[in-house]
Amino acid sequence: MSGPAGRGLRITVVVVVVGLIVLVAVDRVAARVVAGQIATQAQRTEHLPSRPTVSLGGFPFLTQVVAGNYRNVQVDVRGHVEQNVRVDRVHANLAGVRLPLADVVRGEVRRIPVDRLTARVELTFADVNAYLRSQGSTAAVSPDGQGIRVAGSVEILGTAYPVSGTADVGVQPAAVTFTLRELSGSVGAILPPALR
Repeated sequence: MSGPAGRGLRITVVVVVVGLIVLVAVDRVAARVVAGQIATQAQRTEHLPSRPTVSLGGFPFLTQVVAGNYRNVQVDVRGHVEQNVRVDRVHANLAGVRLPLADVVRGEVRRIPVDRLTARVELTFADVNAYLRSQGSTAAVSPDGQGIRVAGSVEILGTAYPVSGTADVGVQPAAVTFTLRELSGSVGAILPPALR
């Protein structure tokens, strides 16, 4: 195609391509602005020492911005301390986050309703041991293949005996539990088999 019709088609194609590039750029900028607002609000409400990392899923993102309803938001918090327990990392997946566009534009985000939240919490052995020491416990945990090794001492009739064993870890709403699978140490020599 040559002549005025061919030239018009090329101009139309260029305009459409440039328009798409601009829309993608605006889409990504909008995602960064909203992610920043969510990070700031999470830091403020949870009293975090640093801003969490926030990433937003879904494309095109602008349709979510206009609706004020975000399908998939991921939040990562590192090194948060809660009730004397340092948590190495919290990775949260939020679905159905509602954040009106007007609040984002004005920078007046006060709350962020969420339909569903799932989270994975990661603790290091060093953090767990520091917490146990802060609670006056002599127990210490360390990795042991696929399990957890628990070591400490047990006081029987005024005498402390060193013990260790492997344990299963359980999680309850307000506690982490260690259930011993095997126990070894000098305490075994003085206890009847039924109590070991």
